[in-house]
Amino acid sequence: MFTQKRINEKDLAFFFRELSHLLATGIPLATSVELITQLQHKTICKTMYAEIHQTLNQGHSLSTYFKNSCHDFSDIVIQLTQVSEYSGQLDKGLERIAYYLENRHALKQSFQRALIYPCILLGFGSMSTLWILMHIIPQFAELFKSSQTELPFISQALFKLSEFLVQQADVALAGCLLLCLFIGALIKQGKLKSSLLHQLPLLHQLHQQHLLIQFSRSLYLCLQAGVHIRQALQLACPASYEFQQDIRYCLEQIERGHSIHHSMHNGRSFSKVFLHMLQLGEESGSVDHLLERFTHITERKLSNQLQQLSQLIEPLIILGLGVLIGGLVISIYLPIFKLGSTL
Repeated sequence: MFTQKRINEKDLAFFFRELSHLLATGIPLATSVELITQLQHKTICKTMYAEIHQTLNQGHSLSTYFKNSCHDFSDIVIQLTQVSEYSGQLDKGLERIAYYLENRHALKQSFQRALIYPCILLGFGSMSTLWILMHIIPQFAELFKSSQTELPFISQALFKLSEFLVQQADVALAGCLLLCLFIGALIKQGKLKSSLLHQLPLLHQLHQQHLLIQFSRSLYLCLQAGVHIRQALQLACPASYEFQQDIRYCLEQIERGHSIHHSMHNGRSFSKVFLHMLQLGEESGSVDHLLERFTHITERKLSNQLQQLSQLIEPLIILGLGVLIGGLVISIYLPIFKLGSTL
């Protein structure tokens, strides 16, 4: 019945935000969806809005559509919608979902911005080096070959590599494509990400902060919506094996009568600051507000760390490319100096 395509978080956040505003003014839900449909120009979004409108006209709830839809709505979106429908505060619930999606999208963009410029530099430098090896180096190789001068080892290796790339260009291109496909498959399966996170402590630390921010935001939004703490912990848990193990242990400890912060004390996924804020929240009866504060503080800290990481990576890549190009130039000019000394 429903389409299989996926809608990005930015479009979903726009839908929930606009729907929340319209409901707050007293416009009925089905009419609000119809009005938002008129503002949207993307076909996939208009199709989803039409499906929602059809579901509502059939007497079903909004959360029913999210459960049966193929647009891959997360459990937390479904649960927050359902709780808001039961409490009669759907507009506030949808506003919380919009806030959740907007901040999640912004956090992903901060990671992408930190990596996009270094990737462009690395890609441009790699293509430039490949072009030099396939078009410039062969001309020097022919020149030195006719002079019958014994070449330094580094120059011989460079000319052999250039000759291979020129003669086996199809094989080299196929190898690069297979390597890219292999890396893409590893990224899709999460194996490369997992390997890098375990081998690079800095990336592991940043990833842990990202997961903790995601967990903290989801948890306080669920608590603000009135979701029970056990269900809120399960819904807020990120897709991380280590995090899931800690949450599972935490739930077992809560069943035995321990407090939330005490149950999380031995978990490796939770920072000391997070546990301290959680303890203060339990003692003051305002867990959601203190978790919200923790999320904002940690998010700003992570954003600054990503910006510093990007500023550190860029000069390192430029330095690496400079060393590479410099090595090529030295490999070319060493035989020239040697040839000049023999004349």
